[in-house]
Amino acid sequence: VMNGSIRGFDDGIGPASSPSFRVERVRLWQNIVGIDAADRRLLLTDSMISTNGGDGVAGASLGSNYTIRSCVFERNGNRGLYLANGVVSESVFVQNAEGLRSNVGGTALAVNSSFQRNTVGIGGVDVAYRSNVFSSNTTDAGGRNLGDNVCDGNVCP
Repeated sequence: VMNGSIRGFDDGIGPASSPSFRVERVRLWQNIVGIDAADRRLLLTDSMISTNGGDGVAGASLGSNYTIRSCVFERNGNRGLYLANGVVSESVFVQNAEGLRSNVGGTALAVNSSFQRNTVGIGGVDVAYRSNVFSSNTTDAGGRNLGDNVCDGNVCP
C-alpha cells in the first residue's frame, strides 16, 4: 500500500492474506485501528498514523514482526504502536494513551525516536530502547534502557 490516505474504517489496513506486506507514505486516520498486522511481517515507512480510536498499529502477537522507520504516531486512543517483535526507528510518538507497547514475550527495540506528551511513552517489559528523547510524558518508559536516552532534558534513569 503506497501513497494515499485511509480514513473511517474499522481496520484502515486489515490483516493481509500474505505473510508480509509494506505500507509506505500513507496517512491512516480516524479508523478504529490504523493497521492490524497481527501474525504478519510489516515494513512501515514515512507514514502518519493518527486519531485512530484504538491502536494506531496493532500487533499483540508473537507472530508479528515489524520494521518501522520515519513514522508519526499521534493521538491514537490506545497505543500508537504495539510492537511484539521488531524495530522502530526515527519515529515520533505524540499524545497517545501509550506511545509504544510490547509485553507478549517478543523482542522489540526502539531507537532514535521521540516520545512526547503520551500518558506512557514506552510500556511493557519486552522492549529495549536506546538513543530516544522523552518529553512531558506522564510515565516515560518501562522495559530495558540500553543507554543514551534523554528524559525531560536529563539522562534517563
